[in-house]
Amino acid sequence: MTKRILNNKYRIKTILTIFFGITLLTIYKYFTLMAFNNSPDNIIPLKSNDIAKRGAIYDRNGKPIAFSSKSYSIGTNPQKIENIVSTSETLGAILQIDSRILKEKLSSNKGFLYLKRKIKREESDLIKRIQAEGRLSNIALYPDYTRIYPFRHATSNITGFVGTDNLGLEGIEFSLNSILGKDKTKQQFLNQELETNNIYLTIDMDIQQGVSKIAKKYFKENNPESLITLVMNSQNGEILSMVQFPQYDANFYSEYPEEIRKNLSSSLTYEPGSINKIFTVAIILESGKLSLEEKFLDNGIYQKQFPSGEKITIKTLNPPYKYIDSTGILIYSSNVGIAYITEKVSNEYFYKKLLDFGFGEKVGFPFPGETKGLLNHYSKWSGRSKATIGFGQEIGVSAVQILQAASILGNNGIMLKPRIIKKINNDKGENIKEFDKEEIRRVISKSSAQKVLKMMREVVNKGGIPNLKIKNLDISAKSGTSQAIDRKTGKYSEEDYTSSILAIYPTEQPKYIIYIVYRYPKKIIYGTRIAAPMAKEIIEFIEHQQNTTAYKKIKMPSKIKIPKTATNYTNKTYLPNFINLSKREAIDILKYYENTMKIKINGDGFVYKQSISPNTKLEDIAELELYLK
Repeated sequence: MTKRILNNKYRIKTILTIFFGITLLTIYKYFTLMAFNNSPDNIIPLKSNDIAKRGAIYDRNGKPIAFSSKSYSIGTNPQKIENIVSTSETLGAILQIDSRILKEKLSSNKGFLYLKRKIKREESDLIKRIQAEGRLSNIALYPDYTRIYPFRHATSNITGFVGTDNLGLEGIEFSLNSILGKDKTKQQFLNQELETNNIYLTIDMDIQQGVSKIAKKYFKENNPESLITLVMNSQNGEILSMVQFPQYDANFYSEYPEEIRKNLSSSLTYEPGSINKIFTVAIILESGKLSLEEKFLDNGIYQKQFPSGEKITIKTLNPPYKYIDSTGILIYSSNVGIAYITEKVSNEYFYKKLLDFGFGEKVGFPFPGETKGLLNHYSKWSGRSKATIGFGQEIGVSAVQILQAASILGNNGIMLKPRIIKKINNDKGENIKEFDKEEIRRVISKSSAQKVLKMMREVVNKGGIPNLKIKNLDISAKSGTSQAIDRKTGKYSEEDYTSSILAIYPTEQPKYIIYIVYRYPKKIIYGTRIAAPMAKEIIEFIEHQQNTTAYKKIKMPSKIKIPKTATNYTNKTYLPNFINLSKREAIDILKYYENTMKIKINGDGFVYKQSISPNTKLEDIAELELYLK
């Protein structure tokens, strides 16, 4: 007993010693900061490893979409500046800051302040040259890191961004900050570089860029408030592309309003409209109370009076005025038909199956502000709720919820968890964690899933969505157009609509799920007219990418390898993709084009933008500009 008490006392003494040691070291560093001398070498003498380097984010094939580049921040003790006017003017010219602002800062009584964080390489180089001449002696450069997003607008809604202190503030950078970031305290006190963790996404940048280009065209044509486009592998739940408009550039995030910087795929709640009909048909089929041969008369109106006295009226826009079966309900997008088939099950059954489809709960996506949507408990439903929810009103969803629900149809009745994280590894290339296919639960039978897919195929083939037909490719799809809730009145708007399409293909053995949703398009409002043509272009693009022999995924765990000689470089017809290449690598390739076009290179570092799109015919190019940083 006495021995145990002594051991406990020893542990307490050890812990207190360590605590006071760290406290004293912190105090020492603080006073060092406050009382440095005139030598720039003594102004907060930081080591390079005092600044935590953040892990990188890659696409599924190793293309960097977020990484840290060494830079400097500039700071000083204003009390040590001898000539404030001269220093302000010199630094103002270098840093492109109004000298009056710098003069005000340098007149401060503070012991230390930053004049500018994460300055450009040419700015730090110029300051070093001036200091070598004996000027700016009390100005110090501190090692720092600048976060680079080379694909700019195309990935910013996924990656998010970091703030001045390299902490994630939005997107993956925020949600997985603990994985990408480091413990700076441990670095400083252990005086050693800590291991960096890198994240590989399921995103395929070749598909992401192609989809982004297509979406940009349709966004400009239809001028909606927002446009979301998702592409998922229906066999394993991996999201290959996640595009939204309007876009922003994470490299300059502060120049954009906060609402644009959110990931809309997981945070935006809206009524899904007629796309919900496919899930309703699947639920009623699974109950065993609906026969595929059973027919219902849709003459444009459904009316019913309940024992409570409540009367409801439901209408179909452009009704067929004939008897239709379950497939016809989807082809004609019949609200009346949905009202009839939902009569076959109880409110409780329908509600529980909607929960099974993932509505009313979060998907668990790694983005801040994820919504769980809106699905009221059946005890709060009115007489019309079951039918209206069945055709996509009185229910709120997110885009990733629709994607998850669609995975049930594309995966033989078993729900897949949509995933955007593929793996996490360290700087040695060792995998720390891999994220495999995750089947959540069986929701409907394989038979029910296949029946619904075949019905959706008929929607495309028999006139429901004729502009989605592609030769030699079976596509199952359903479009949706729904009135949005007026944000002022709380009633359905006569002007604002949500237009969408969900496509799963090929029908027999699905590989891809594509979901597109427009919020408040200004010109055309119907999903069949604005979302279906866009889906067709995306499908054709993906099929071309997958089938062409020229399509090769670039793997670059460490760096991109570029052919060094003309005999190795054989593409003399189309312009290559220079994005992410170093200046030297880009110049090596440009040698083969210098006689055919005018070439201009702006900046240093890595290529983040090129003036002419990749795969443009060389004969059509007179001038090419590359932008590096």
